[in-house]
Amino acid sequence: MAPKVSFVIPCYNLAHFLGECVNSILAQTFADFEVLIMDDCSPDDTAEVAARFKDPRIIYQRNEPNLGHIRNYNKGIALAGGQYIWLISADDCLRSHNVLQKYVELLDKNPQVGYVFCPAMILRDGKEAGVEGILRWHRKRDCIISGREIVRYAAYGCPILSPTALVRKECYTRISTFLENQPRTSDWYLWAMFALKYDVGYFAEPMVYYREHTTNMELTMKAEQPAIFHEQELLAIWTIKSETEKAGIQGLSQDFHRSIADAYAKKLIRTEVEGWHYGRTWDAAIQEIKENAINSEEAEEILRLIHIGWPGKLAIGYYKSGQIVKATENFRLALALQPLAIKPRVYLAMVRFEQLFGIRMVPLIRSLIKTAASTLRWPIRQSLALWHFYFDK
Repeated sequence: MAPKVSFVIPCYNLAHFLGECVNSILAQTFADFEVLIMDDCSPDDTAEVAARFKDPRIIYQRNEPNLGHIRNYNKGIALAGGQYIWLISADDCLRSHNVLQKYVELLDKNPQVGYVFCPAMILRDGKEAGVEGILRWHRKRDCIISGREIVRYAAYGCPILSPTALVRKECYTRISTFLENQPRTSDWYLWAMFALKYDVGYFAEPMVYYREHTTNMELTMKAEQPAIFHEQELLAIWTIKSETEKAGIQGLSQDFHRSIADAYAKKLIRTEVEGWHYGRTWDAAIQEIKENAINSEEAEEILRLIHIGWPGKLAIGYYKSGQIVKATENFRLALALQPLAIKPRVYLAMVRFEQLFGIRMVPLIRSLIKTAASTLRWPIRQSLALWHFYFDK
C-alpha cells in the first residue's frame, strides 16, 4: 500500500547532516510516510550513514553518474509513491514533531490547497539565529491564502523557503516539475505555477530548520557559476509574469512592472558604481525589456519606472560604496525631480553630518538598532510569556 507522504531528501556530500535530517522525520507523530534518500553520487560516506537506519520506510537511491540537483529532485519526485511530497535537503531538518500531522490534516480537509508551508528557523553553527519566510500580511496567524496572493508575492521574490513545504504530488505531475534552465530559481517558479491553480496553506509557527553553512548550494553556485547565478532572478520574474498572463490572472501587471524595474535598476547601478561584470549597460537593458515585454507600451512603462527612481537609487549606490561626492550630486538631483521625497532628503542630511564630523551614520544606526534589539529581546519575551500565562487561559 502506498504511503500518504513521501519525503525526498536530495543529498550531495552532506552525509554529516543527513542523520539529523532523517531522525527529525522519524520523530514525527504522523507515521504514514516513506523517506527517499537521493544520493547524487556523493564522494563522502552518505551510503554508510543511510545504511545505519534500519527502518523499512527508508529507501536509499544512488545516482551513477551525478545528475545535478535539478534532475535529482525530479527523479526523486518521479519515484515518490505518496499522495503528498516533502522535498527537504539533507542539511535541513524538521523542528516540530507534529508539523507533518498539521500539514496532512490541512491538505486532507482542503482539496483546493495545493501545498502548505511555514516560516523557517535559521540554524547557524548549531544555534537558532532568527526566522525567515514569514509572509508579511499573515505573520501572526494560520490561514489559507489565495493562490493569486502568492503569485503577487512571487512577483517580488521567492515567497517560500523550499524545505518548509509539503506539496500534493499532482502539482508536480499535472503542472510542472523543476526546470533545468533555472537551477537557482526553479522552486520560485514552481510556487507561483502551483498557486495559479491552487490556494496555499500557511502555518505561522516556524516548524522547520533551514541550515546556513559555507557549503550551501546557493553559495556554491554563486562562487562556481556566477554568470548563471546572477541571471536567474530576471529569468524567473519574466517567466512567472508570462505564465500569469497566459493563465488570465488580472491585476498583477503593476507588481511585475515594479519588480522588473527594480531588478534591472540594481544591475545597472552595480555596473555604473562598481564596474560589475554581471550587470547591464543601458542599451542591453533596454533591448532585453523590449524583447520580453508584451508590447511597446509595457516596455515604456518599465523603463519609466526605472528612470523615476534612478537618481535616488544611484545616489544610495554611490553612498554605500563610499563615493560621497557623487552620492551628494545624485541626492540633490533626486530632490530636484521629487522635492517631497523623504529618503533622499534624509540621506543628504546624513551625508552632510558625515562630512562635518567624519562619522558614518548608516553603520552607526544599524549598530544601535542591533544593540537595542539584543538588549530588549529578553524582557519582551518575558512580557509575552506573562501575557499568555494570564490572559490565554
